[in-house]
Amino acid sequence: TINISSKRARTDKRFTEVHLRTRDFGGYRIGLDHNQPLADNLGVRFVLLRQDFDDYLDRTKTLVDNALLTAEWRPFEGTTLWGEMEYG
Repeated sequence: TINISSKRARTDKRFTEVHLRTRDFGGYRIGLDHNQPLADNLGVRFVLLRQDFDDYLDRTKTLVDNALLTAEWRPFEGTTLWGEMEYG
């Protein structure tokens, strides 16, 4: 299991990152991470992950498809509400 839920939306910065990794035994891992502020006190972030690795044992493989959507809202000073949904 791969846990991508540690990512939190940010309200102060827009960014997009793409990650690609390969392994000696074969396969790949590719990820997309995008954060989008919608207002001074509201932001959303989504993360997509695809992993298809061959393992060191013959005929074994790890296949993972994950998606994460998270949001953060700061309605008042000192108050932060956030939530997330994860698939995969």
